[in-house]
This record gives sequence, C-alpha cells and structure tokens, in this order.
Amino acid sequence: MKESSLDAFNWHSAIAETYQELSRQIIGSAPKVIGAIALLLLGYVIAHVLRLSVQKLVQGFDSLFKRVPKESDVKQEQIKKSYARIIGKVTFWSVLIFFVASSANLLEWKMFTGMMDSLVRLLPIIVSGLLIVFGGVLFGNGYKVCQRSREWVM
Repeated sequence: MKESSLDAFNWHSAIAETYQELSRQIIGSAPKVIGAIALLLLGYVIAHVLRLSVQKLVQGFDSLFKRVPKESDVKQEQIKKSYARIIGKVTFWSVLIFFVASSANLLEWKMFTGMMDSLVRLLPIIVSGLLIVFGGVLFGNGYKVCQRSREWVM
C-alpha cells in the first residue's frame, strides 16, 4: 500500500514540474511571440497602404492615356482596373511575405524560415518581370495614343 501512495506522489511531482517548466518556457518566449505578432500587424498595415498607393499610381498612369476616345471605353476601363488590382495585390503579398519571413526569423522557426527565405529571394525576379510587363502595357497604350492622334491630325 505504501508503494501505490509513493507512486502517486511521484506522478504528482512530475506533473507539477512539467507544468512549471512549460510555464517558464511560455513566459520566456512571450516577448518573441508578441514581437512577431506586432511585426505581422505592422507588415499588414504597410502592405495594405502600399497596395492602395500602387493601385492609385497605376490608375494615374492610365489617366494620362484617356485623352483619346476609344471604341470600347467600358472594356478598356475594366482591363485597366484589373491590371491595377493585380499589381496592387502583387505588391501587397510581396510586402506581407517579407514581414512573415521576418516574423518567422524572429521566432527562430528554422523550417519555415528556410522556405520563406527562398521565396523572398525570388521576389525581386517576379517583381522586375511584372514591371517589365507593366512597362510594355504602358508603352503599348502610349503608342496607340500617338497613332490615333496622328490620324486625327491628318
């Protein structure tokens, strides 16, 4: 009978020690977790603001080419808004991925950090490719405006 009460006492102390160690680890990592959450929230706000700014900038560039009337103004307007939205979303997710990678690095998540680092390394390539496509679209629209204005003069 003494053995069973001794075993129960050992289990109780083992559970109490485990609970205390878990509490110490949670309290010890709380500043990192709070910092990571704050970094994610800051990243979300910055990404949202940049997305709106980029969309307005792209729509501003499009307004430069609105002087010439086009055959299908409604269709052209939908296309302009859609690629302004796409560029805005790419900007949003690029910034957010950067902040997620920073938060994972802060929390020292090795596997997640490795994946995010490789994704962050690819972002400049993706963004520069999208800028080239966007420049081509703007150049093409500018060329069409020039051609139509020549037709009007002649």
